[in-house]
Amino acid sequence: MPTSAYEPVEVPEYIEFTIDLGARPAHKPPLTKREAASMLEAGIRFSIYRPATGEFAVSFPYVTILDTVRRRLTFRQ
Repeated sequence: MPTSAYEPVEVPEYIEFTIDLGARPAHKPPLTKREAASMLEAGIRFSIYRPATGEFAVSFPYVTILDTVRRRLTFRQ
């Protein structure tokens, strides 16, 4: 913890979260409520987060990394 307001604080370069796609499309897969809640807890930011309706949108900027062998999608923000 910094001892003065002028000491730098270490901040992670980015946050990553990986989901299993299963049969979902790799391009804009619908997130489950559990996935969205876990992503939010991990620090991923959302522009839309409505668990009651199941509507979720990850805030920009972010990138996705697709693992076609394992059918996984990683969000990096």
